[in-house]
Amino acid sequence: MSRSSKLSAPDRFISLHSHDGFSTFDGLGYPQEHIDFVIENGMDGWCLTNHGHMNSFGHAFLHAEKILKRGGNFKFVPGCEMYVHPDLDAWRLDMKIREAAKKGDTEALRILRAEREAIATPLTAIVDGDDEVVDVGTDEAGLTVENEEETKSAKFYDPIKRRHHLVVLPKTSEGLQRLFHLVSKGYQEGFYRFPRVDYKMLREAAEGGHLMVSTACIGGPIAYEVFRHAQQVEFDDLSYKLMDDPSFHKSVMTGVGNAYQGLVDAVGINDVNLEIQFNKLPAQHLVNRAIIEFANKNGLQDKIVVTTDSHYARPEHWRERELYKKLGWLNYRDFDPSKLPQSVDDLKCELYPKNNEQVWDTYLNTTEGMDFYDDEVVHNAITRPYDLVHNEIQQITPDRSMKLPSYVVPEGLTDDKALLEACKKGLVERGLAGDPKYIERLKYELKVIKE
Repeated sequence: MSRSSKLSAPDRFISLHSHDGFSTFDGLGYPQEHIDFVIENGMDGWCLTNHGHMNSFGHAFLHAEKILKRGGNFKFVPGCEMYVHPDLDAWRLDMKIREAAKKGDTEALRILRAEREAIATPLTAIVDGDDEVVDVGTDEAGLTVENEEETKSAKFYDPIKRRHHLVVLPKTSEGLQRLFHLVSKGYQEGFYRFPRVDYKMLREAAEGGHLMVSTACIGGPIAYEVFRHAQQVEFDDLSYKLMDDPSFHKSVMTGVGNAYQGLVDAVGINDVNLEIQFNKLPAQHLVNRAIIEFANKNGLQDKIVVTTDSHYARPEHWRERELYKKLGWLNYRDFDPSKLPQSVDDLKCELYPKNNEQVWDTYLNTTEGMDFYDDEVVHNAITRPYDLVHNEIQQITPDRSMKLPSYVVPEGLTDDKALLEACKKGLVERGLAGDPKYIERLKYELKVIKE
């Protein structure tokens, strides 16, 4: 039985946080399918925020453009749910420490650990009841999660794997170009299993007010600050009632404040949104409570936003997504279909693009007895993303101008000779000049170009 409210459902909603099938092993369907359902479901906008990249941007943008050309009313906002580490310099030190440990270089270890101690941050990895790693974090256990079905609620220390989810949206077309560059830097400068950026990179990209962020799911930086104070509690027992303990409450509020300030320092106070979601995960309501009470304490209620974090295009696709998610993890050698949810009522998270009424119903259906929720605060947090999309985010368009290199062939060289010399220099710089397979491949490529 769901509880009732004196308020009617909000009159508008757009989620700032959504995935399609390009979020591998997690989302389903092409963005066109999602956009079509969003419109069918009564909404006039959609934000696409795939994990770590923006690979389906072209599909979504061109489909939205077709809708506008035929007279439709729809606003597409491209974005990314990025993997963020507070400081990649610290992360690189962790990488060096691991290499020194492998080599048994005790003197290097002593020096590196002293450097790292100055910027040490404890970590804990949390695995949720739906087999999804939602954060990476700390104790000295040194375990690695391999079969997530067997390691629900596992906590392991591996600072090199640390990443926090953060939704990043452009507010301008220039912001889109900056976001593209930021995504690329994550792969070029912060990649280890996942692409990472840090707050310094984010600050550089956001300069001038071109980006906004939302604190994402229970894998986000705010959730991390909640969970790291409850490392002795199993994931499924992470109840909102933990906040009743004054000592826990105080520690969490301090941690949330520090995480929030880090984001404010990166993008500015006007562009940080505190994200809450509604589902059947106890941990989600613990994080929601921490966010709401932090916002109440600091006059930040107007920064709370509700998102649906959708992963499939239509409500009836839940079963396919559950199956896909299980099969996507290749370490599942023995798959038991009976372990899948047998009906929609068994789902902990129903992840299709919900409209305003559906989001409100989910809120009422999942918060029975949780008196820390204020209906008016939640009501406003559901309408706020719509207002951000239509009032704070401009019409986002990519730069479609032709891009040609600015290059002058050095005097005394032919075009082909200049290209050959540049390629040889590139091989040397990359340490590949002595590798026969690269040399043969280069000869083949240059032959094709010349012909």
